[in-house]
Amino acid sequence: MAHDPLWCPTFSPDRKDFERPFADFVREIFAKDPDLPAFKVKPPAGWKARRRLFPELKHIQIATPIRQHAFGSKGSYRCILVEQKGLNAAEFKEIAEQEEAAVPSVQKKLVEAFKIKPNEELTNDDMMEREFWNSVTVNPPLYGADTPLSFFDPKLGYGWNVRNLGDLLKQEGVPAIQGVTTPMTYFGMWRSFFAWHKEDADLQSINFLHWGAAKVWYCVSPKDRAKFERMVENTFPNQRTECPAFIRHKDTLISPAMLRLNGINYMQAKQYPGEFIVLNAAAYHCPISPPMTVLGTKSIGSPPFIKLVGARLAALVAFVLNSTKRFQAATGSNHTTGRLSPMLYNLGFNCAEAINFATPEWIPVGKQAVQCTCDAMRDGVRISMKLFDPEWRDPSDVSSQDMMVTYHFVMVDCTYKSMTDGSLYTGCANANDGSRASGSRFAQNSQASKTIYASASARGGLPATRLRPSAIQHQARMVSDMEKK
Repeated sequence: MAHDPLWCPTFSPDRKDFERPFADFVREIFAKDPDLPAFKVKPPAGWKARRRLFPELKHIQIATPIRQHAFGSKGSYRCILVEQKGLNAAEFKEIAEQEEAAVPSVQKKLVEAFKIKPNEELTNDDMMEREFWNSVTVNPPLYGADTPLSFFDPKLGYGWNVRNLGDLLKQEGVPAIQGVTTPMTYFGMWRSFFAWHKEDADLQSINFLHWGAAKVWYCVSPKDRAKFERMVENTFPNQRTECPAFIRHKDTLISPAMLRLNGINYMQAKQYPGEFIVLNAAAYHCPISPPMTVLGTKSIGSPPFIKLVGARLAALVAFVLNSTKRFQAATGSNHTTGRLSPMLYNLGFNCAEAINFATPEWIPVGKQAVQCTCDAMRDGVRISMKLFDPEWRDPSDVSSQDMMVTYHFVMVDCTYKSMTDGSLYTGCANANDGSRASGSRFAQNSQASKTIYASASARGGLPATRLRPSAIQHQARMVSDMEKK
């Protein structure tokens, strides 16, 4: 049985320490404790990431907000993210405030939870942990993720600036990749969250909360990664068969109660405005604020849910949920799948900014990183380690180019079908290259599409990370036409 969670250590550097190179500060802390998954930093009094006035929210565009649906029970959940129509941050704030006002009892606690307290005084009420996990399958939240903006001033008088941390990713030859080498901004609301994951290429990362409600983080140490992964893989064996790195799909939620039940130690943190969270390489984490929402058992067959995602996808969700329950009943397991990384959830409307970074200690970790190569990852990032070690030879020989390779899989059309034998398959169409099935070859014509459609039927398909309702409807028509032929 795991002990009570550890609190993330907090550092409060004075101006002299905060003027040191960022990489030196981070390396010193992780050198003392290489298995530390994360730590928090409170900048010196008077330091500000932005001296200028913050832009009006109505002028900040969130191009692709995500409605986060989760389904499952007993601490184990799978998530489906559905892209929504773009909106501005002012409109997002209005939706966030409506979500909080819908439950007066929760709204009152959120006001109390906003107060800053030292770790030793924090309680479950301050973390809103019980309220979050009890409602994770109700009313999917909206997450304003992946907005390619930085609200840091281009130049600061002193201190850390995520625009330029002076780390290895800023060296010559590493191209600019949004969210990896350049910052991304995230707008959260109450109950929006980020599922368990590790960073691309197992990189290190840093998150700064500009303003708004606090974020709650769960992190698992790199030394406990194997134990965490075994738990998740035992919970979702089919997903592990389909993709060895399926936790990178960011569609797995596991409650802290499940971690304790399975003897997995974890660290938690409450991040307030003006604070940094720094994550170690290959550390699983789950920040609760930004991404998905969960679908409860009762809501799966409801007309609103079917209208939202379509009858075929609703049937898939029900099938996967029932399969998970059967597996748990047969094995006595209540776990979920994942990979060592943090998880987080938001306690209300807020704005955060994040970016990856790399120190020399990351290089051997990056060489061992297991990449996702299936179709579930539309935007996957792989780094050629030759950038940092010219003698390196990738055993998988995925790319011979001495550069960072970014995979952009434009999942235009996706559909899911339950076969007569109870299996599932995924059929996807690429806007430029024709149809393709999960992990399958590209098809160039309709006849080839039918072949892939049939050959994929025996595969255990999974929801893509993000689904567009219009794309689902289009693919449903395409499948219907093929069935007629």
